[in-house]
Amino acid sequence: MNPEIELAVINNVECLRFKFRGHFSESDAVVASEEWKEYFRESYGGKITVVWDAADMSGFDIKARSVWQHTIKELSKRIDCVWLIAESRIIRAGARMMAAFTDYCLKVVDSEKKIKG
Repeated sequence: MNPEIELAVINNVECLRFKFRGHFSESDAVVASEEWKEYFRESYGGKITVVWDAADMSGFDIKARSVWQHTIKELSKRIDCVWLIAESRIIRAGARMMAAFTDYCLKVVDSEKKIKG
């Protein structure tokens, strides 16, 4: 599945990590969004840090960004902060555009080592 979704502890920060590989399609976004919502419904009551590891992402569909943006807006009260790991300017710009329409914190880094609690 793209992305792979897992609970992780990164630099002493408990988080929900999304590991993207290759191109992120609209169908990928729909499936991942449902899994994300299901996780929040069943497994976690409070806020959590979310990590989008897009270091291996080559690009994304505009419609995928739209699906993702809608999901983030829906779940924003449960998100403490989103860390984006990416070097691509296009991917960084897409994430910043989504952040502009919601009230979640977005921090952009180029390495997992830079994630802090």
